[in-house]
Amino acid sequence: MDGLIRHFFHRPSKAYTTGTRKRRKVHTDEHGGETRWHKTGKTRPVVAGGKVKGHKKILVLYTNYGKQRKPEKTNWVMHQYHLGSDEEEKDGELVVSKVFYQTQPRQCGSTTAKDAVRVKSKRVDDDETAVLRDASMVDYYNSSLISYSHVGHHRASPPRLISNFGSSSFG
Repeated sequence: MDGLIRHFFHRPSKAYTTGTRKRRKVHTDEHGGETRWHKTGKTRPVVAGGKVKGHKKILVLYTNYGKQRKPEKTNWVMHQYHLGSDEEEKDGELVVSKVFYQTQPRQCGSTTAKDAVRVKSKRVDDDETAVLRDASMVDYYNSSLISYSHVGHHRASPPRLISNFGSSSFG
């Protein structure tokens, strides 16, 4: 896959007519293996000028291919943003999502904004970039995306490519 990050708009749909749970399945194969997005962590407010403008959800792609059928976490991450003061987007509302392949785990700790700027300006490696998320976290991303088939999972069956990775997969 060429490029670092993909942004797209889509309308999340509910899994059921009542409730707020979203339909996040991306793919099911002929053997029953599934690929789906799982929300991780809290929904966070997006603040500008001291006011909540919207919210951000972080999702991680899981797959349960192979004999065990136990969901395995992949390195694909999606940041989903929507406008408004409610933590949940309104039904049928467009959201914007950023999808990327995270090659290294997030570095959490007591990093200050000053430290993060220093890390950002220091060249660690040509393929790495430090991105300031907030005053306490710095994320590291490899600049070249690796296709899902190259992820080093220990599986009985070969890994699957994620087909139709676009807005129709989330509807």
